[in-house]
Amino acid sequence: MNNMNNLFIEKVSAPFYGDLFRLCIFCSIWLVENVYSRFYLLNYISFLVKGFNPFSCK
Repeated sequence: MNNMNNLFIEKVSAPFYGDLFRLCIFCSIWLVENVYSRFYLLNYISFLVKGFNPFSCK
């Protein structure tokens, strides 16, 4: 019975964890790209608002 359970867990969890791993990588890449694009967009907007003055950033 225990052997059957281990086999079942291995068969079910192997593809599941593979998909989970891929999903995590995909999500982290998407998150990084999103955060970077938002950061650049906010920088660009703040530059437009402040009139391209590099000393008024802080």
